[in-house]
Amino acid sequence: RSMMSAQLLKSANRKLDDIVKLDLLKGESAGNVVHIWMEYHAKKEGVVAAVLSRPEYDVVSFRSAKSPLCLLPLPQGDGHTVLASQFQGQRAFLTTLESYQEDPATAPPVLALALHTELIAEKELVLACAHMDPAAMTKEMAAKLVRELVWAYYDTSTFASVNALNHRTEQFNWEEYRDAALRRWVPPSQPPSPPK
Repeated sequence: RSMMSAQLLKSANRKLDDIVKLDLLKGESAGNVVHIWMEYHAKKEGVVAAVLSRPEYDVVSFRSAKSPLCLLPLPQGDGHTVLASQFQGQRAFLTTLESYQEDPATAPPVLALALHTELIAEKELVLACAHMDPAAMTKEMAAKLVRELVWAYYDTSTFASVNALNHRTEQFNWEEYRDAALRRWVPPSQPPSPPK
């Protein structure tokens, strides 16, 4: 594994208290915790943050335990690269589909997501951070991949495809799933400005 892969794996295994002063966060309102968490990561290189509500986390956690493999298309140029995501408890590791197909156990991650549940009982939220390989994607892409991964497990119709991929591959329609995911990457078109 490369040096970057080792760094991604190490960062995904950090505890929340190793990242922030957990005791100080516990004294803040849930809204302030979200603000502090997002601001803390906003200017950091190679990492993006997200926050899940307890209902989002509960659904994602339950479903990812039963169906840990997810495929995510990442737009690049005129085409796309396919990433394979593998949940392992509170962690998800994304690698290229090619690397995953060669050997899932040694496939080098390009993004490592950690879900920190230490504040779920008190604040009803889960703090997430994803460390990325900057050679593989931008921070904007990494943030979108995290949202896409959460969506894949949280949204019932999208999860039906993820579940099929894991348990009934003959019912998994890659083209339909891919096209829907790629449409979510495209921002809605802006209405034309009125003439002056």
